[in-house]
Amino acid sequence: MEASTIANMFPKKPARTAKSDGKPMKLYSNFFSIDFDSKEVAGVNKYTVKFEPEIPDNARAMRKQVLKLCRDAIKTHLDFYIDWGLCVFSLKKVAELPVFAAEHDGVKYSITIEWVQIMEKHDRDHMNFLKIFFNSMMRSLRFEQIG
Repeated sequence: MEASTIANMFPKKPARTAKSDGKPMKLYSNFFSIDFDSKEVAGVNKYTVKFEPEIPDNARAMRKQVLKLCRDAIKTHLDFYIDWGLCVFSLKKVAELPVFAAEHDGVKYSITIEWVQIMEKHDRDHMNFLKIFFNSMMRSLRFEQIG
């Protein structure tokens, strides 16, 4: 193909002057508004997770395995929760949680989960939580993201 033919395949750049008007167009977007059914839920609560002895930052899979050993005990206090790295997200606010214990590869760990904050909708952590939540829902429904 010639260069002039290729250049004609793309739309022309719109004129940008003080007198130029825009053109109306239809725009579609996927927008989700998230509201909670229960009045008891104020928002998504963020908790930090601390391991003793400390698990290195580059051992993310190991942290997940150790936390998984305490999953049922944590659920009794937080109900539904999502863990991500050194954070746990839950709809339930618990000011003080007990120290959980787990043993992995012969090492005994104590896990402390501390409440940090209720995340505001504009917080970066809230956006990360939504990404994690929707990705986990996509996986559980066996959906695939397109585009």
